[in-house]
Amino acid sequence: MTRRITLVEDDATFAGLLKYNLEFHGFAVECISCGTEARHRFAHAPCPDLVILDWNLPGLNGSEVLRQMRLQTSTARVPVVMFTCRTDRNDKDYAFELGVTDYVYKTMPLSTLFARIQSLVSPLI
Repeated sequence: MTRRITLVEDDATFAGLLKYNLEFHGFAVECISCGTEARHRFAHAPCPDLVILDWNLPGLNGSEVLRQMRLQTSTARVPVVMFTCRTDRNDKDYAFELGVTDYVYKTMPLSTLFARIQSLVSPLI
């Protein structure tokens, strides 16, 4: 079964790079470029197996998208990896208070992100 990832990232070049690499690793990837669109998608479409969410987004920021996901029954348990350049400890703590599953800095190697994703979705295999 192909696992589905929704990537919420406003940097089109970075999103394209991640999408290419995730698809190479066997995932089906949907890209969304703004928080408002992500909120609408999560409220009205089938849930992905995992969400990779940037914090700094146009429209709603990633923390607000995450907060709203956790309030909806359909998305409350979807694993969410916050993949962001925000390295402040308070931001990270806040994301975990909101219910993020993992928090990965964009400065980490992509191999770290892929290992964490694999650990979150491997039970679905």
